[in-house]
Formats: sequence, C-alpha cells, structure tokens
Amino acid sequence: MKPHAALMNVDILHEIFAHLALLPSRHETWLQLPESEKGNRTVLLSAALSCKTLSSPALDALWWKIDDICHLLHVLPAFHLSGQDYVLDGHITEQDWKRFDSYAKRVRYLVFHDFCTIHSSVFLRLAQLKKFSPLIPNVQAISSRPGGSGLLSVLSTSLLDLDIRPDNSDGICPTVWPCLEALPDTSPNLRTLLVQATLSPTSLKAFPRMSNIQCLYLLNARIHDLDFFYSLSKLEHVKLLVISGFEEPTATITTLKVTDAWTAQPFPALRKLVITSDAPSVFSVLFEIFQHHPLQLLDLHPQSLRIDHTLVASNLSTEWSQVIRDISSKFCSLKDLTIVGSTNGTQAPLFTVFEPLLGMHEFELIDLDFPCLPFSNADLQQVASAWPKLIKLRLTGSQGPLNATLEALMAFAVGCPKLQDLSLEFDASYTPSMGDVSIFSNELKTLDVQNSPIHSALSVARYLDRMFPNLETIHANDCNSTWSEVGVLIEMFRAVRMDQKARDAGVMERARLA
Repeated sequence: MKPHAALMNVDILHEIFAHLALLPSRHETWLQLPESEKGNRTVLLSAALSCKTLSSPALDALWWKIDDICHLLHVLPAFHLSGQDYVLDGHITEQDWKRFDSYAKRVRYLVFHDFCTIHSSVFLRLAQLKKFSPLIPNVQAISSRPGGSGLLSVLSTSLLDLDIRPDNSDGICPTVWPCLEALPDTSPNLRTLLVQATLSPTSLKAFPRMSNIQCLYLLNARIHDLDFFYSLSKLEHVKLLVISGFEEPTATITTLKVTDAWTAQPFPALRKLVITSDAPSVFSVLFEIFQHHPLQLLDLHPQSLRIDHTLVASNLSTEWSQVIRDISSKFCSLKDLTIVGSTNGTQAPLFTVFEPLLGMHEFELIDLDFPCLPFSNADLQQVASAWPKLIKLRLTGSQGPLNATLEALMAFAVGCPKLQDLSLEFDASYTPSMGDVSIFSNELKTLDVQNSPIHSALSVARYLDRMFPNLETIHANDCNSTWSEVGVLIEMFRAVRMDQKARDAGVMERARLA
C-alpha cells in the first residue's frame, strides 16, 4: 500500500519528529529546554528503524541532543573500557569514520562531561585523527561540566550557546581557561555564554573579542581589574550582561582609564545589567563609562551576606548616595531596578539617599532591600506619586520602629493604578476610618506585609478590600495567624461582591425583557 503523500514530504516529517524531541522554539535558547523529552526517544528509535522514508528525519530528532558524549564515541569500535577509563585503542577504518560522522553531524545539543571516565588521551588522539577539525561540526549548544581538556575538541563554528560550570566547589578550574581563550576563533558566532568559574587574567582578554555575543553571564568570576568592564563595553551586540564577583581592588581605584575611544556609546545594545559586589563604590566606578544610556533593567547585589564591622554606616550611606545619583543621571529610561544593600553597619540609610530616583518616572518594577531602611507615610506618598507606572514594588529591610502606617497604602491605591504586587512593612495596629470613600479601581492582586504588626483582622480586611478590590493573596512572614485571617476575609468579601454583581446583572436582564 502506497503511503500518504504527506509522509513522503521530508519537511513534514522533520516537523512531526521535532515535536517529539521538543526542539527549541524561535523564542528559546537551547539551554532553556526542559529535561522531560527523554520519554520520546523510544518512539523516535522505533520510527528510525521502521522504514527508509522515516529513518533520516527520525535520526535527526533522535540525535539532536545527547547527554553523554560516550553515546557518540561508542560508534567507534576502537573506543572501549579499559580498567576504569575509556580509551581509544586500535585502528579506525574509513567506514568507522563515515558512520561516526553520519551521527555526529546530527547533534545540535551536547551535555558534556569529561571527568575520570574518559582518558585524557582520547580527545587528543581524536583531534589528531580528525586533523583538528570539529568533532561535532553542527553543534549549536553545549552544557558542560569540564574536568579535562576535552571541551576544546567539541567547540565548533556553529556553536551558539555555551554553559560552563565546573563541579569544583571553589570554582577554580584551569582547564576552562584555554577553552575561553580559543572561543573567539573556534566559535565566532557564539551568542550566549555562561561561565561559573574563577577567571584568569589571560582568559579575561578573550571576552572583548567575542564580537557576536548577546547574553554574557560571568558567575563567581572574582574580577579585580575594573577596567575589564570598559573592555567589554565595546561589544556591540550584548543585550544582557551578568557579572557576579567584582571584587574591590587591592589598590584604591577611583576612576577607570578614560581614553579618547570613549566617544562611542558603550554597550550600545545593552538593556539588562546585573552586577554583584560587596563594595558599593565599585558600582560608581563602573558607571563612569556611561553618559546617557537606554538601559532598562539594573540589578545590584552584594556578593555575599557577610557583615563587615570595619565599615561605618555613614560611609555606606555616602557610597550608596553616589550610586543612586549615577543611576538617576545616566539611566533615565530604566524600568526595572533592584538594589540589595549589604548588611554592613547598623544605622539605616536615610530616605534622602533614594530621593534622586523620584525624578525617574518610567519604573515598572522596584525592589529596594536594605537592612534598616525606614519609610514614613510622607515618603511613600512621594514614591506613589513619582512612579505611577509601577507593576511591582518591594521595599524591605525595616528593623527599627515602623514609621509607615496602614494609611500609607492609600497613596498606592490612588497613584499606582497598574500596581499588581506590593511588598511593604507598615503598622496596621490602628485602622483609619474610610468614611464615605467608594471602592477604588486598581489592579493590586498580591500584598506582602512582611512583619507588619496587626490588631484587628476584620477592620484591616475591610480597609484593604475597599482600597484594593482585586486583592487575591496576602503574604506575611512567620505565617502570622491574624494576617491569615485577613486573607480569608478578603476572599469572602470578593465572593460576596461577585454574587452581588451576578444578582444585579440578573435583575437588569429581567427588566430589559419585561
């Protein structure tokens, strides 16, 4: 019986088997794929063995990802286990290479480990036999836990996404450094790179030569040379930059090395910047390269949560004041700002430290987390007036007496109609009178009250329900039972209101038909 014409179309078959293999969509990178695709491998294998028409497209889908390079190396008869290690021992025929290449060219995503099970001589011999041509020529994504030098053998010009995370607890893996140094030449089209390892001075020099990189993650990098940030600024296509591990230099650096080359816009495509450092002064030094930049997301975090009692709170306030002034003057288009202050010192930064941010009116997400940051009702009134486009606001860190009260929430009910998620600590022991105020119209759905004190669940619930009629969830630290009761009452009020609307709609419909 002649098969249906659709099953003779190779493009249709590739599409069918791609769904079985869960290939990435055009909006995903290879490294974002789930691990749940393994259950379909048996189906793909059966399809590949069923007939010639299905064989090639099914094999393409079957081999698009391999989670152990040994699966591919086992195609070579000379690759076998000797003692505790795999070795490549014996003659490899032209037919062996032809079969190996027929599978290797199908691989697009490789999960690569080269610890102990594969002898170090295997990859060296493979490189020599292949005349140093790519072992997997069409690979587009590699997720690597390198322990030896094998990663160099699987790099390719087709590589787009690379994830390198050594299993070393200290993050020091010298075998990673030659791979990074080779990347600009072996993989010039690389667009996403994640490296979680301490970087050597020589390997740092490779990053500015990765001309097509778009998303760069350097985690636990332990970078002392702040001029490295300037060298990266010439990358024209970087949209997302995450650097974890900028350490305060041993020698005091008050400015970067400004040169005539700074006339061009640094990081012209950059829209998201995440930096961690235990020294706020590092942020100010790094920001010197910017004048007016269209950055949209900025996230500043401490590298650790350690307490350094050698730094006084007044110095921290001064350093953070400079950082905030730089943000307000250089990133006027900022929509998403997260700042997590260190736990140094005991005195709270004054609200005046953050006042320059009130001149920026495009914010949609704000997250300020400091150990002792007090807000008064007047402060929160300014915040709500300055940031009317807020969708999410998180202000945490109060450890002293609370200056804000439940009445402060009124400012957000009126001034921030798009706000959906609010996290704030306030004193709810006293509930102000609502009088004849009607129900407000806003979109708040989630309220995190942190450690807010409360006296009467019923009065607070009625107050919140009047201000935030769409409120669905209330979170509180330590599972406060009174706030849990408020949450139950809020749900009850919403249900009653929905029932009333349904009854009113029914009355109007009957009146229309009468």
